[in-house]
Amino acid sequence: MNEFELKLTFPNDRLNDIEQFLIAKGGTRRQKLQAFYFDTETFALSRAGVALRIRKEGRQWIQTLKSSNSSQFERLEHNVPIQILGTAVPALNIHLHQEHPAYKALIRALREAKCDEKDLLIRYQTDIWRRPALVRARGAMLEYALDIGTIKAYLANGVEKQTAVCELEIELKSGDQRAVINHAKSMVNRFHATIDTRSKAQRGYMAAQGRVSDSPTRAKKLSLPNQSDGAIASALLNSCLSQILPNASEINAGLESFDEHVHQLRVGLRRLKSAMKVLGLIHIYLSESDLKQLTLIFNQLGHYRDLHFFDEKLKPALMAVNAPMMNLSSVQELPHPKSCLQTKEFQLFCLSIIELS
Repeated sequence: MNEFELKLTFPNDRLNDIEQFLIAKGGTRRQKLQAFYFDTETFALSRAGVALRIRKEGRQWIQTLKSSNSSQFERLEHNVPIQILGTAVPALNIHLHQEHPAYKALIRALREAKCDEKDLLIRYQTDIWRRPALVRARGAMLEYALDIGTIKAYLANGVEKQTAVCELEIELKSGDQRAVINHAKSMVNRFHATIDTRSKAQRGYMAAQGRVSDSPTRAKKLSLPNQSDGAIASALLNSCLSQILPNASEINAGLESFDEHVHQLRVGLRRLKSAMKVLGLIHIYLSESDLKQLTLIFNQLGHYRDLHFFDEKLKPALMAVNAPMMNLSSVQELPHPKSCLQTKEFQLFCLSIIELS
């Protein structure tokens, strides 16, 4: 019913190393996956955090419904095999999911958009070669999946747009979720992997709108559960992560204009600082190394923000009033923010917060 996974990207020059790693773990064969994602003309499902697809896995067609959960790493998921052979995409039938909790989110999204099943069309598709490997971990069974291929989106003007995919997924098949996090830490240490929260459905949604990236992620209103201290702590931490990681993922993907993403990322880090002060009252703390990394990355991104303000606001204002020339630093002198966001230290810090949540 629930899917829990972490998605990682990595430097291009480590692709062969990761392939050899999976082959050594039993991933000797690749699988062809073709998936077709359905949505309304206004992308009502995507905007509601719902993904509906029909995917061909080898010769088998499978219809899948996913909806977002309180954690961005865990989603409701329902898979239904379709007993039809051939290359033609089978007809969509949303009622195959009506006994599953995700069906309510699907119907709600359609109802709010004043749409029904006949308004669902293929808006984007993926063409992927997957190299899977089942890995037994301490207290869990995991599936590694190296996906290489393309996302093809259909824009409103009829133009097709393709986006490359090269990513590694680590999914929990059974057991303890912490096993996924521990294996992700190993990938960070061994292959310089970085967390990427962008799903294929999200990237297809962006491409179908003619956009290369998502908008900066802002803090969302949070209602704390009237439950145990642990449930409250989890809600606080997941709220912060839901602002920190999507902005970091977009910056790491190579955005050309990312000042507002940096700002919102710092807001998320500041909220995390405040949350940890509250959680200290119930004896939940960051390790010394994580606290040091939080302070370091917050200050590094703050320095970038300050110099960007100088370049965009202060320097033009001074020039406009013929102020004396001053030797002010420029943001152009700083490295791209992803140079600090892609470090092992920051990635391990993020995984520690995920584990804490």
